[in-house]
Amino acid sequence: MPDIKYVDEAMARKYSLVTDYYAVAKAAVKEMHRQVGDLLVEDDVAVRGLIIRHLVLPDGWPARPR
Repeated sequence: MPDIKYVDEAMARKYSLVTDYYAVAKAAVKEMHRQVGDLLVEDDVAVRGLIIRHLVLPDGWPARPR
């Protein structure tokens, strides 16, 4: 289950010391989706597909620049 921590490159550099974070993460998630496809749920159980974790932090941190 992948997650994307940042869409803002300045935040990725500041908090994780990385460049091109979003472009690389987006490409990785697209490849994961290509391999497993859309989410397939049977009897309320996910049996195949991609689930992406979305973490929402208080006050939008670190999604918006301070």
